[in-house]
Amino acid sequence: MYDAGRVRFPEIAQTFSDAATTLFQAQPTFSGLATRMENPLAMTTLLGLLDDLQLSAYHSSQRSSAAGSALVEIADDYVRTDQDALTEFNGLMRLPENAADYGSPTPPAPTPPHPDDPQPTYGPAGPVYPY
Repeated sequence: MYDAGRVRFPEIAQTFSDAATTLFQAQPTFSGLATRMENPLAMTTLLGLLDDLQLSAYHSSQRSSAAGSALVEIADDYVRTDQDALTEFNGLMRLPENAADYGSPTPPAPTPPHPDDPQPTYGPAGPVYPY
């Protein structure tokens, strides 16, 4: 439980955060393309799907991070109340391969941009992101 909350769920949250950020940053390119194509139905549909995907990745990142934190809290509570769990946990903490994963606080997944955040504008060198 501790490994899932401390290592696996944060990795999942990071993956979704990265995906949400990539989708968010791609949106202006597709919007510009749709405008140049005079917004055909296919591009309008694609833009809607892009927004839905970005929002899903955003929420998945946030929820994965929260689930991981909750699992760590539950594992910590369990260790405090169960001697066998404490013994197993202490054994895990002593393994060298777990030192990096368990040795410091779990960093929160970065918050990806929300679909309602301002989109980048374009300058002479390309997109200029407002964040």
